[in-house]
Amino acid sequence: MVKRGSSYCSVECSAKGKLLVLPPLTTRQTEIVNGSLLGDGYLAHIKKGNSFFGEVHAARFKEYLDWMSEELGEWSKVIRWRKPMGYSGPDGSYVFTTKQHVNWTELRHKWYPKNKKIVPTDLTLTPLTLATWYCGDGSNEQTRGFIRFCTDGFPIGCVELLKDKLKDTFNIIATIQFNNKQPRLAIGTRYYNQFMEIVTPHVVCDCFKYKVEISERTKSKKSHWRSGKLRNPDGQVFEFDSIVKFAKEHGLCRHAIGGLLRGQYGYKSYKGWTVA
Repeated sequence: MVKRGSSYCSVECSAKGKLLVLPPLTTRQTEIVNGSLLGDGYLAHIKKGNSFFGEVHAARFKEYLDWMSEELGEWSKVIRWRKPMGYSGPDGSYVFTTKQHVNWTELRHKWYPKNKKIVPTDLTLTPLTLATWYCGDGSNEQTRGFIRFCTDGFPIGCVELLKDKLKDTFNIIATIQFNNKQPRLAIGTRYYNQFMEIVTPHVVCDCFKYKVEISERTKSKKSHWRSGKLRNPDGQVFEFDSIVKFAKEHGLCRHAIGGLLRGQYGYKSYKGWTVA
């Protein structure tokens, strides 16, 4: 029996026959769960009873699971240690799970329609969802200014959907690469700093700070490529933080402006524009 009120959801637990009363997931909690499910998070299939949500990480990332447990509040159960396995390292791993609930069962139908995880078409990518996904499944190649998501477990159609959502929501154009014929989503140098600006405020755990560190070389690319200050032929100074938008507004070539700002190709001026 399932009862739903305006502020609380209740469901009879099939395991012990007790009525479990929990507050509905908040928008923030939903964003975190969605981001986790895009990566290592899962919704367990229970033959006789409701599903639960969970995620596993090596011991060095326990801080992240503590944060997730705190964020999900009353939904959370005690985090358990698991003995060392091949991928976890010598210190073992920790398992975070929630209480079983009909909400998770319903969510599993959406994410695992044929017992295979997919990306729901109505998924909303928010900065928090993107950051949670990145913490779980993203990698940061600082020296190259390159981001990669291990989307290997999703079919190509789902990876293409995520690529489209990144463009539509954040104006970030990603590419799809293949590793052993499995699709991986990649964000190159051009959008690297833009991506970091979006996710960094939401990466609060020290254990994942390395994922938002930017090398000095990459930082310099931001100032020269994405932003700048130019003087037009009439002497008026324009300051901008998006070279693409600026070039479009003034009918200029963004590549030529980039070369002018970086001092490349021998440019000292371009159509009368100079560096201010």
